[in-house]
Amino acid sequence: MRKEDYFSTGTFYFHHNSSDVPSEEFILHCHAFYEIFHLIQGDVEYRIGGRKFSLLPGSILLIPQDIIHGVKINSSALYHRFSIHFLPEQIPEDIRISLLSPFHDEAIYYPRTAGYQIDHYYQSILECMKIKPGLQEIAISSRLIALLTQISRMHDATEAHEADYNPHVQEALSMISSASEGFSLKDIAEKCRISENHLNHLFKRYTGTTVKHYMQVKRLVQAQEALRDGMSASIVSDRFGWQDYSSFYRAYRKMFGVSPTTLAFREQELPPH
Repeated sequence: MRKEDYFSTGTFYFHHNSSDVPSEEFILHCHAFYEIFHLIQGDVEYRIGGRKFSLLPGSILLIPQDIIHGVKINSSALYHRFSIHFLPEQIPEDIRISLLSPFHDEAIYYPRTAGYQIDHYYQSILECMKIKPGLQEIAISSRLIALLTQISRMHDATEAHEADYNPHVQEALSMISSASEGFSLKDIAEKCRISENHLNHLFKRYTGTTVKHYMQVKRLVQAQEALRDGMSASIVSDRFGWQDYSSFYRAYRKMFGVSPTTLAFREQELPPH
């Protein structure tokens, strides 16, 4: 069973859905949006940049833009959530830094939101579906600002929950992120001073996938950015290390749902989680 409410304006996407279908693995993705994830009920885990989050009903998770992350539904218990994706230009420039600052804190998970009426703010945004275009954009902007203001109040007044992380995984992620050329699993394991098998075990536990797959996702995200900057698909394929264009094409289409030669509208970056 899957039920969903969804609407978008191009710079703002709202999802309200429920499902009783578990997922077999973490599906990693990365996009240019800020995301507010609010779990109503369900048995859900998140992985964000090598950090583990086991979400509690009623909690909020803030996900910065341009970071690899993934969600996994662990059981057939009803999964019910609200999710908002928005681009920074949705927020007026004079208050943007202030309202987005909680997303850039180390602590981005809030397991206790009682007293902040978060559901009320989501419901008010959901009502924007009924407003005609033109007025709808104004209503969304004002209500998103109100929600972000409430989250900022919560951020300042409460102690957010520190994520579970592993120093070896963080060191591996740092190598992957800063490298101009790809490292092998052996290179990373030697740098982390642990065996390849142990590194892969830890890495999958904290990121939701293997070192090899994570590096491929990272390359695909970099490839997408290069395509947006006007680089041709064939040059991107060579630049980011695919042996042939057909392999790059298949991997890109599987990740983003469109071909590398398709102008990638930002909506196509968002996964159906």
